[in-house]
Parts: sequence; structure tokens; C-alpha cells
Amino acid sequence: MHFPIALLQHVADTVHKVRVAAPDTIQRVRLVGPVEIVPHGFDLNALAMTLATVALVGITYISYRRAQALSEKVAKLQEDREKDRIQSVRARARGVAYALQRQLQSWLDEAPPAVHDIVHKYDSLLGDPIQDARTTAGTTFDTVTACAQWIKVHAGEHSDRAEQRVQQLLQDAPELDEGTADSIRKAFVRFYRATRGTARVTVAYEVGDEEVPMAPVAKAYHDLEGCVTLLNEVVGKELLSIVV
Repeated sequence: MHFPIALLQHVADTVHKVRVAAPDTIQRVRLVGPVEIVPHGFDLNALAMTLATVALVGITYISYRRAQALSEKVAKLQEDREKDRIQSVRARARGVAYALQRQLQSWLDEAPPAVHDIVHKYDSLLGDPIQDARTTAGTTFDTVTACAQWIKVHAGEHSDRAEQRVQQLLQDAPELDEGTADSIRKAFVRFYRATRGTARVTVAYEVGDEEVPMAPVAKAYHDLEGCVTLLNEVVGKELLSIVV
């Protein structure tokens, strides 16, 4: 079969164009290809930074938890020590109150009949506007002497010891519950009121006053009774119920 010369020439021209165009096409694929079809690889630096950050966060959290646990442990130890200290103060206060209560009760128990007579006379005049004066009026020398001797026996070293105990209780009062602290404060006031009254009787008796005031004897007796009652509340039923 014979092909026309023109047709052969057309085929030759087409092949030539393809052969010429091929390098350009390949070049374009090489230039464009890496951007469009080649996938990106892993960024090792970014991965390392991520792992380091995670590790740092973990270490920080663990350190925080350890520090928090240590703080809680220290706080618990301090709380336990404070509880132990408070218990120690309470135990000491109860012991001091017990000793003072027994001491003051012995003063009351050792009061002679003359003191009880003055107390009865004073109480019988309750409401009288001149109660104090009438209590003193008409007292015999023997009555006055017996009252003065009762006061003197419990003065000096005995009174100083009682004063030390009541002051110790007052120092411990802020560490105790409010009810106990209130009882201590009231006992403190009544104790010093009693000693102030008995001091008046002692001074008047020693300087030889014609009329030694007797109302302070009755008041001191009642204040000592009040101290004992208040101290019983501080001591508690446990110690008071012990039979020696």
C-alpha cells in the first residue's frame, strides 16, 4: 500500500514535535513534582521538643504532688503537736486546780466556831443597809481573836502558795475551753477579794483597833466557798470522784 507523501511528512513532523516537547514536560514534572506529589517527612526536632515538654510537665506535676504531700505531712505534725500541747496544758490546769481546791477547802474545814458564828450573823442581816456595821457590833474579844488566828494560820507561805496556783491557772486559761476559762477567771477574782478582806481584819487586829471589822471575815469565807465550787468545774468529775 502506498501512503501519500504529504501524509508521511505530517507524521514525521508530529513525531518531531513530540520528541522536542518531551524534555520540557519532564522538566516541568521535576520542578512541580516535589511540591505536589512528594509527601513531607517527620520533623525530628519538633518531636524531640514535644517529648521534652511532656516530660517536663510530668516531672513538674510529680514534684508538685510530692511538695504538697510533704506540706500536708508537716501541717499534720504541727497540728498533732498543738493538740498534744493543749492536752498537756489542760492536764496541768486540772492538776493545779485540784491542789488549790483541796487547799482552800482545808481552810474552810479548819474554820473555828467563831468564824461560823460571824458568817451566820452576817447572812442573817442580808438586806440590811448597815449589814457590815451590825455584823461587827457586839462581837466579843474571843470571837475577834479566833477569827484573826484563823486568818493568820493560812497567811504567809500558805497564802503565797495558793496565790501562785491561782496565777498559774489564769495564765493557762486562754488555752482552755471558754467555760473552764471563765470559771478560772471568776475564781481568780474571788480569791483576791477574799485575801484583801482578810488582810483588813489582820491589820486592824494587829494595830489594836477597838472594833475589828468582822464582815470581811464572812465575805472571805463565802468567796473561798465560791472558789472551791468554781475549781470543782475546772478539776472535773473524774478527779473529784477519786477516793483517797
